[in-house]
Amino acid sequence: MHELPHDASFLITRERALHALDLESLSSLYLPLLGYQGLGLYLSLYGISALGEEMPLSALLEELLASKGEFLSLLSPLEGLSLAKTYRKGSRYFLRLLPPSSPRDFLRNPILGGNLVLRYREKHPERPGKINDLFLPPPMPEGMEEVSEDYSSAFPKDPELSYDPALGMIPTDRPHVRSPFDEPRFFRALKECFPESDPSLFSEEERKLLARTMALYGLDEETLARILPGATRLQNPIGRKIDFQALGERAFKERSFLVEGRRRHRRRAIPGEGEVAEELRRMENLSPVEYLSHLQGGTRPAEPDVRLVDRLSRGMGLPSPVINALMNHLVVHYDGMIPASLAEKIAGSLLRNGIESAMDAVDFLNSKRGRGKKDRAEGSPLPKAAPPKEEPPEEEEEMSDEELIRLLRSRK
Repeated sequence: MHELPHDASFLITRERALHALDLESLSSLYLPLLGYQGLGLYLSLYGISALGEEMPLSALLEELLASKGEFLSLLSPLEGLSLAKTYRKGSRYFLRLLPPSSPRDFLRNPILGGNLVLRYREKHPERPGKINDLFLPPPMPEGMEEVSEDYSSAFPKDPELSYDPALGMIPTDRPHVRSPFDEPRFFRALKECFPESDPSLFSEEERKLLARTMALYGLDEETLARILPGATRLQNPIGRKIDFQALGERAFKERSFLVEGRRRHRRRAIPGEGEVAEELRRMENLSPVEYLSHLQGGTRPAEPDVRLVDRLSRGMGLPSPVINALMNHLVVHYDGMIPASLAEKIAGSLLRNGIESAMDAVDFLNSKRGRGKKDRAEGSPLPKAAPPKEEPPEEEEEMSDEELIRLLRSRK
């Protein structure tokens, strides 16, 4: 979301009050996508919005019982699902809460309803159908006949009606989710994989569904172009050339996770200028192998280091931005070396403390070396990583506890 200045302040407002159906929609439909922490942040901000007061960032975080990194990482999904919109003027931030989509709009939306199906697809395939039943009217007893009066019977002398446009100013429930889709880039990639393809062969509705499929399954344009030919029949009439069920099955197989069953880390943009913001952006957006290459001037990382980050990612489930922050910390403070045993011990500590973003990882790692979180919040610079003097030896992974203790003592 944002690299917040230390003097930031927030004014939280809401578009309208929540009603009973909103709460049912949040608990049954949005909760599987947001998790308890994300939904808790939305409801907490909703409560704070009733105060109508502008709050310093420190006071807001104290009210939420959250760190800055936790607040930003939980706010990002709310913005992505259009439950919140953030506006900025200088160091003042205006956070506007939007109501959830109605159950009908949510379940009809390919991204919202589709994500709900994906959430339960393997372990609870029957769950989306049961959730849908929650919002259906109960069936009438068999044999019942409606005997209600119509309008003309109830109001025979009512004057002629005239519509007042001002009555329609109240916000209506609607899905707000946006699907960024670079159509020219997609069709360039599709031309390479599927030479006979052409944008004019697909209807506007099909192109919209392609964009939603890409957003729903977290693909890029090149990957979508690669899997589309297997779900396309060009001989079919326009508007019916793509089998979206088959495309969805192929897209589902392309999804990649750090660890089986673990929620993928949602990477967030960190706008701003300066070396700190730039380095945090790299940590958030580069893969661990790419970031290792960056740390050593663009050269290929050593095999032991690559195997180490693979263990931290797939074996321990550490998010990529946190791995990158850990690699930066070790390279800077251990003369360009990455002690594998030490890295795994610190990774365990990061996991136990629930660190999931690069910003919180940097705060945590610096605090362990006598530098508090206040320094990071006030913009103390990240140290630049020096190029390694030599590749770590293969036996680095087998460092004994005695050697590890001696190394730690020598650095104090």
